[in-house]
Amino acid sequence: MNKVQHEALSEGFFDLLAQDKSGFEEINLTDTAKTMVQLAANYANLIATKINENTNDVASSGALADSVQPTELEFDGVTYTIKVQAKDYISFVDAGVNGWAVNRGSVYSFKTKGVDPNGKMVKSLKEYLKREGASARNIKVGISKRENKGMSADDRNAITAAYMIKRQGIEPKRFLSDATSEMEVIIKSEFGAAFKIDLINNLTK
Repeated sequence: MNKVQHEALSEGFFDLLAQDKSGFEEINLTDTAKTMVQLAANYANLIATKINENTNDVASSGALADSVQPTELEFDGVTYTIKVQAKDYISFVDAGVNGWAVNRGSVYSFKTKGVDPNGKMVKSLKEYLKREGASARNIKVGISKRENKGMSADDRNAITAAYMIKRQGIEPKRFLSDATSEMEVIIKSEFGAAFKIDLINNLTK
């Protein structure tokens, strides 16, 4: 959906007609290229909107939504390409993650029960719990007495939350697939119209 190829017009089409393509001018896909840029921006905005609609943590969802941005349009002489990029973990939020005790039907899985008290996951959850004024359920997660003695309530809550997430997994949000499904019909229609305009403009020069 992010590429428009015109090999048929620049290579294979003339070969089938047994024509020397050097005598023909290459088609200028100006309107098609502009349409690609606009559709990529619309697609990124739609993904961001669905992230904010489907995620409870406003701060985290806002950071993820803001990271969804289209790249610059590129052309290598044959193919026009434009991408929509985002933070790496967007796939985990969208597709969900299987917990070691609960299968979420995802391609991703938490494979271990252990939680690193100093790891990124615990630090992130600690910040989240502070923002939301929340606390994790008081569930034993195997924290040693020595570790527990030096921990604050925030540390213990974050570790417990991390343990529960790895156990229960993460529910898939499906905002990427939903946004893609909605855009597919629009993309086909817009590309078709833009390509027709480019053909007409090039034929009437």
